[in-house]
Amino acid sequence: MPAAFARCLESIEPRGRARHLSSALAGALLAGWAAWFFGGEVAVFRGSDAARVEASVVPRPLVAEAAGRVVTSGLVLGRSVAEGDVLLELDPTSARLQLAEEKARRDAVASALGSARLALRIEEELTNANVAVAAANARTASVQRDAAKSLLSLSDDELSRVRSLNDAALLPTLQRIEREMSHVERAASVAREAAAAQRAAAEIKAADRGGKARVQELEREIVDLDGRLELARALIARLEHDVDRHTVRAPASGVLGDVVPAPAGDYVTAAQRLGTVVPEGPLRVVAEFAAEGAAGVVRPGQPAVMRLDSAAAAGRAMVPLQVTSVAEVAREGRLRVELDGDRGALALVHGQTGVVEVEVARTSPVDLALRLAGQAYAGLSKPGAGPAEPQRGGER
Repeated sequence: MPAAFARCLESIEPRGRARHLSSALAGALLAGWAAWFFGGEVAVFRGSDAARVEASVVPRPLVAEAAGRVVTSGLVLGRSVAEGDVLLELDPTSARLQLAEEKARRDAVASALGSARLALRIEEELTNANVAVAAANARTASVQRDAAKSLLSLSDDELSRVRSLNDAALLPTLQRIEREMSHVERAASVAREAAAAQRAAAEIKAADRGGKARVQELEREIVDLDGRLELARALIARLEHDVDRHTVRAPASGVLGDVVPAPAGDYVTAAQRLGTVVPEGPLRVVAEFAAEGAAGVVRPGQPAVMRLDSAAAAGRAMVPLQVTSVAEVAREGRLRVELDGDRGALALVHGQTGVVEVEVARTSPVDLALRLAGQAYAGLSKPGAGPAEPQRGGER
């Protein structure tokens, strides 16, 4: 009997020690969890509704400025292009024919304008010469008139002496008559020379006025031709622009991120979108948050991560980021937030989408649990409120 009781005690003692050890371990774990729950620290994240990877420089659209049939096309998805590279050429035959016609008209007008200017210069010189000749003739006529007057004055004196001698019977009557006839001829000569002088003066005015009239007519013709020439030049510039519009060039250096197939022979309409050039430069992440939960909470400098919708394409599921700017005004209930990250670590491509989670605070687990419990109770206490549905954005 004593031996059997001893064997029973030996079998019970190891089980009691194991139970005490388990209790101590459970107590330690509970104490550690309680210490973490009440004194630890966890991060609070605010999730976005949507996020997209974009180029820092706004992508530039490729748009056909004119309609026409495609001659050559260099629209290849992913092609690297430099600003000004020819990406598509449309048939500009009609515009080029109009341009050639207008250039021929411009050359004809320019030739006529040159001839008119030469004629103007010649006419001015001819007018000056005619006026000079008329002035010389007027001076000659004036001299001749003055000479005739002097001769007439001498004839008057001579006729007076002849008459005196004739009255004294010292000179024959016939000689007196001859002297009187000579005097009359000299008087007529004075009248002729005076009339010639007046005519010469009138010829000066006529030559001057006639030359000025022809000069003014040529000047009006030059002004008209000059206006036609400027109009032709403006039309040529417009037609050259029309010809250039048949060529689609890269608006900036970058990569063709989106193209519309347009092989040779296809017809392109004016203002048709042909693709997009993603300019060279760093990438950024643009996220949209619900304004009521992010305003005043999300701030520049806060760390964040982006969970990509296509993680396999990026090589990993999460990309570390940092908030760089936050919009001050919400639009349609959404707040725009821009983020950036380590250039060497970013494995992002323009156009990728996902969700951004921003670390907005750090708090203890108990505070976080009480806050979530309060939010859940407030949601359930609303009339007609059911169980909360999981959302893409929000706080966690």
